[in-house]
Amino acid sequence: EMRIFDFQRYHLSRQLPTIIEGLMTHKCFHTGRGNFFTIRVLDEEGNKIEYEIYFTASKASAGGVINLYVQSAYARDAMHRTNRPRTDPKPIGFAIILHNILHKVPIKIPE
Repeated sequence: EMRIFDFQRYHLSRQLPTIIEGLMTHKCFHTGRGNFFTIRVLDEEGNKIEYEIYFTASKASAGGVINLYVQSAYARDAMHRTNRPRTDPKPIGFAIILHNILHKVPIKIPE
């Protein structure tokens, strides 16, 4: 597959480690498709943008460890306006996501 290199997406992706480390303080949303997303609103220059990060989490074979996989991350722009999952249901805390995955408790999809 061939794609055009997106410099903005690349520069924003460099913030992912810091964003992931701070997920406990951000609102997360269930997509309804088995994964979650969160939204950041500032780019590297401090401009307001919507940077969406889609991820999934699973229990690792080692006790008390969670695998977190970032599936996609991009700035919401005119090309991606209509395909965002809803954010109007109640957000789910990242701590709840982790707790439920560790204890094999299903995570309810908000209606």
